[in-house]
Amino acid sequence: MCGSRSWRGATTCRSTPTTCSSGSVPRLGAYLREQRLLAARSMLSDPRYAGLGMSSIGAAVGIRDLSTFERAFRRQRGTTPAVWRREHRHHARRPGDRAAENAPLPSRTV
Repeated sequence: MCGSRSWRGATTCRSTPTTCSSGSVPRLGAYLREQRLLAARSMLSDPRYAGLGMSSIGAAVGIRDLSTFERAFRRQRGTTPAVWRREHRHHARRPGDRAAENAPLPSRTV
């Protein structure tokens, strides 16, 4: 019987934390997937990781299969990781980087 145990206490339960029938145990798998996809989203928008491909980013956050990574990302964000990267990449402004120097600054509204 699962009772009201947290997922840490589910070792005494006959089912896994993600399948406990009482509903009192949080869905560990869903939580981990959400955290992995948040980390991936952060990496995709960070210029330090611009040289990494989608499969490398997926593997870095714990999703080894590219199609699984893309499918999970699309379900959560409504778009593929590649499109997310194009639309949300933060451009680093480094001295001597002409492309960054010529890029318009974001407008601020007061």
